[in-house]
Order: sequence, then structure tokens, then C-alpha cells
Amino acid sequence: MKSYMSAIKGMQQASINLTQSLHEVYEPDWHGKDDIVTIGKDCDALWEDFHNKLVDSTLLNLDGYLQQFPDLKMRVAKRSRKLIDYDSARHQLESLQVAGMKNDRKVMKAEDELKKAQKVFDELNVGLQDELPTLWDRRVGFYISTFKCVTSLEAKFHREISLVCRELYEVMTKLGEQHSDKIFTIQGAPSDSGPLRLARTPSPPEDETPPESPDASSNHMLRPVSPGPPRPKSPIQVIGVQVSAAGFSQTQRKVRSESSTKIK
Repeated sequence: MKSYMSAIKGMQQASINLTQSLHEVYEPDWHGKDDIVTIGKDCDALWEDFHNKLVDSTLLNLDGYLQQFPDLKMRVAKRSRKLIDYDSARHQLESLQVAGMKNDRKVMKAEDELKKAQKVFDELNVGLQDELPTLWDRRVGFYISTFKCVTSLEAKFHREISLVCRELYEVMTKLGEQHSDKIFTIQGAPSDSGPLRLARTPSPPEDETPPESPDASSNHMLRPVSPGPPRPKSPIQVIGVQVSAAGFSQTQRKVRSESSTKIK
């Protein structure tokens, strides 16, 4: 997400540099001089607003979501250490009991240490067992809210920036009409096919597949495809056919000559 925000900031700066360059080269007597300045300001404002809203609604929430993990990691690590202390105290008590020291002070002390270690471990363990599943389930809602916000803001930004781009396109078109005798064509660039139009989301194509026949559906066989027109032969193939035909004609004449000689 931070890489995405960095890319947005880079695009914002690139857009500012581009509009500044356009303002510098745009001559006062050209059509739409004031419009160019207004369009540039609108474009810069849209980029700034898009970036700020992404920071406020997404990046700050992301930072807040991530801030809880260091504390959890510390508590998980502390629980692991207390588990080691608890196992050590239990092992110490079992060793004393196996040795037959039932009423010794060491046994009583070992029992107290075991109770204390167990209490500390249970408090940490119960707290984490209640909190970790909740945190795990929260990830779904966090992903949903985050990416819904990003996609909504980006869709709105593209709708608004497309209107500004269309205004700039119309100014350039009228400038071209003003100086119709000064045409410059960029090599390799697509030709201008008409006025700029806003992109719309294409509707899914309708299913035009004809229904299968009962025989085809029951046998699970594909229908036979009718052969298309014959492919034209290449010059090499045509020459090869001509050479083969010429050789066959010579061989046929030779056989006829030999046959007539034998008959004579």
C-alpha cells in the first residue's frame, strides 16, 4: 500500500510538471490560453485531492491496524517464556516428589513457585486465546473496507480526470483548427479518429452459441466442421508441381519409345 501511495505521489508530480511545461510553451495568441491555465489547476487539484483522501481514509487506517501487532508479538513471546518457567517449576516439584521429600521446605517452596508460574502463564494464555481469534476474524472486514475505499476513490478520480482531459482535448482541437496549415504528425502515433470520448464499462457479450442438437449432447461429440476454401499454394509448391509434371511427361515418352522399339 505504501508503494502504491508512492506511485500516486510520483504521478501527481509528473502531472504537475507536464502542465507547467504546457503553460510555458503555450503562446498568448493561441486559442484557449486562459482555458489551459484553468485546466492545469483543475488537474493538479484532482491529483492532490485523490492523494490526500487515500492517505486519510486508507493509509492511516492501515498504520493503526498494524500498530497492534508489535504488542501482540511481545505478549506471545512473554507467554512462551512463562511457559518455560511453568514447565521448569513443575519439573522441579516432580523431581523432589520422586526423591521422597514430602514434608521438606524445598517441596513447599517448589509448590508455591509452581502455583505462581501457573497463574502468570494462565493469565497470559487466556487473554491471548480470547484476543487472537478475534484479531484473526477482523482481517476480513479490514480487507473489505480498505480495498472498497481504494477502488471507490480511484474510480471517482478517473471519472473526474477524464472530464478534464476531454476539455484539454477540445482546446487542442480548436487550436488545430486555428492553425490548420501547420500540421505536425508524430511518427508511429495512431491517427486522430475523432473527438475524445469517455470510456465506458463494456457490457458482457450475449451468449450467441447455438444450442446443441440432441445427438451432439447425448454423445458428447463436437459437430463436424465444414472444410473451408483451399489454401493457395506457394510459388515453391507450384514450381515443384510443374517440375514433377514435366519429369513425369519425359518418363512417359521414354517408356513409349522403348515399347515401340521392342515391338519392331
